[in-house]
Amino acid sequence: MKILLLLATFLPLLANTTSFIDTKTLQKYISKSAIIIDIRTKKEQKDEGLIPSSYKITYEGNSELEMKRWKYKLLKVIKSPNQSFALIDKDGTKAKNLAKELKKAGFKKVFYLKGGFNSWKKENRRVVY
Repeated sequence: MKILLLLATFLPLLANTTSFIDTKTLQKYISKSAIIIDIRTKKEQKDEGLIPSSYKITYEGNSELEMKRWKYKLLKVIKSPNQSFALIDKDGTKAKNLAKELKKAGFKKVFYLKGGFNSWKKENRRVVY
């Protein structure tokens, strides 16, 4: 009974946490036409390649204006705040922080790749140029 009470209390808090996915899970999502947003710099994308089917929406995160411009580009791809998508950066840090901000802004199903593109490449997963 105590466990049920604890779950009822903390489950709503857990629902709002930022979720990560690993490379294996992301690979499964790709096969199901998942939306992947690569936020790395254009140079990184060009030099290191992309995860297949990724949308290139670079995010610098320098200002509030930059965030508004970035969200505008995102909304061309993500049609609903209930639609799920994954953010990819170099090491997972920037994507995690951006995912938190997007959750606060009302996006419900935002994920980020744990370890970022580095983890994808380290596992020798497919990359396109």
